[in-house]
Amino acid sequence: MRGRRRAGAAEGDGQCLARALRGEMGLSPAQKLRFVATGDRDVLARFAPYLAPLAKLSGVDIVTELPASDAPVEIVGEFG
Repeated sequence: MRGRRRAGAAEGDGQCLARALRGEMGLSPAQKLRFVATGDRDVLARFAPYLAPLAKLSGVDIVTELPASDAPVEIVGEFG
């Protein structure tokens, strides 16, 4: 995976995380992307309907494990 890994950001700050990752990749804010997240499924599902339009996402996928790819990754909270 490429990109920086950061810990300690606020868990409810998905919009800023999506925008930060978009900026790291040099993608236009007008381009809609899918957001893949893992973590507390209930919390993610509760915020996904708000996160998608605010961060200009085409959708939010909640998974148990992130796929192996070289996509940028943002880690929020404890890791390990």
